[in-house]
Amino acid sequence: MKIILILTLILIISVCGAGLSLAQYGDQGSAVCEDANLRTFDGTVLSVDVVGSSLTVKGIQQRKFIISSGTKLTKNIFDIKLSDVNAGDYVTIGYCDNPDGSVKTLRVDVAYDRSKS
Repeated sequence: MKIILILTLILIISVCGAGLSLAQYGDQGSAVCEDANLRTFDGTVLSVDVVGSSLTVKGIQQRKFIISSGTKLTKNIFDIKLSDVNAGDYVTIGYCDNPDGSVKTLRVDVAYDRSKS
């Protein structure tokens, strides 16, 4: 029963993550994301730098995402802090590419901890 509940939550998070809306992020910084620039990146957290406010994630490639005060972090639909994210967690990152070439991290959704499955 617990496995079914966990899988259901993962499915809900995945579906919600696929439908990221700009309206959710309207108050999160001066850079504005165009619909065409909104992207997602899925992978396993390799490292968390709480002091430097960043996550290094390995998906198809390895990427580093800077976490700002406007980045929304969730785990199983609950709000969390960067310090609650652990190496081994599977995440979906919602981000956009800014015109200056930088990346704005809008959302980090932690789906589960792979090391415990």
